[in-house]
Amino acid sequence: MDAPHDRAQWGKNQTGVPCVCLALFWASQLFGADWPQWRGPNRDAAWAESGIVEKLPSTGLKVLWRAPIAMGFSSPVIVDGKVYLSDAEVKKPIVRQRVHCLAADPGKARWTYAYDTSAPDWFFTDDQARGPGATPIVRKGKIYALDLFGSLVCLDTVHGKLVWKRNLKEEFQMPGTSVDTSPLIEGDLLILLLGGKGGAGVVALDRSTGREVWRSLEEALTWSSPIVIKAGGVRQLIVWTQQSVSSLNPANGRVYCRCKTRGEIPRRQGSQRRDSGQQVTIRILFLWRRRIQDGSVGDVGVAVSGNLAFLVQTSWQELVG
Repeated sequence: MDAPHDRAQWGKNQTGVPCVCLALFWASQLFGADWPQWRGPNRDAAWAESGIVEKLPSTGLKVLWRAPIAMGFSSPVIVDGKVYLSDAEVKKPIVRQRVHCLAADPGKARWTYAYDTSAPDWFFTDDQARGPGATPIVRKGKIYALDLFGSLVCLDTVHGKLVWKRNLKEEFQMPGTSVDTSPLIEGDLLILLLGGKGGAGVVALDRSTGREVWRSLEEALTWSSPIVIKAGGVRQLIVWTQQSVSSLNPANGRVYCRCKTRGEIPRRQGSQRRDSGQQVTIRILFLWRRRIQDGSVGDVGVAVSGNLAFLVQTSWQELVG
């Protein structure tokens, strides 16, 4: 990273101290479906289990166990009764990036994978130092974790051994800012919003080898993680950059539709694309706007409900649907 970033200051203010504790409030027998990635199985923050507690005890939930961790915004993910999360130990001039695996009950550590990275001097100040923001994703015995500086690791989930690693910031000439978008898996592809040069705004890698499969968009990254939806009879990859909200073909990165989010916003933008002999017509329409409080551009994901998508475009201070 080449320059300070506002989110780093926010992170330090929220954590307050360089080491926090992870507290889990459920037992393993309460786990039904896995929660293997950012916002759950379908990246929609929906929990479909039965037997949900309708009212919490007045004294609060009972803490079953605690485990010490270091700095980070990364959410824990749960697969097969194991909890995975990433953090960072900051000890100038080194930042030790870590990925942890713990038993969901009783929280006993199973393994930790760690590697050291360097950081500029400004990062080690009290208001800038922080850990990773991207939530790892687990699929078929492998976990993929992206750190704050753009290094991506693929580990086996049994022993935490390294399968492959890539320095995305260097390879794709990413800007000197933090990387906080959570990786997405679509079939055999690991998809990332990077904001790199050479048309590497969005990049898809082979999740087994780390090999690049496609790249798309010459646009700057935000903190908004990509999602995949099915609409118009096709699967669509929805990405929100600093310049647009775009719908891409997740198989090859071709643009179905791109709607710019800077300058004068048209009421409707759309296009027709032909992929594999099939003509697909997709449009993005801005139906309404509502003024809200200030925030950071792209600090949240795109929410989809039916045929409607919602995002916060805070450079306008508006909610757009």
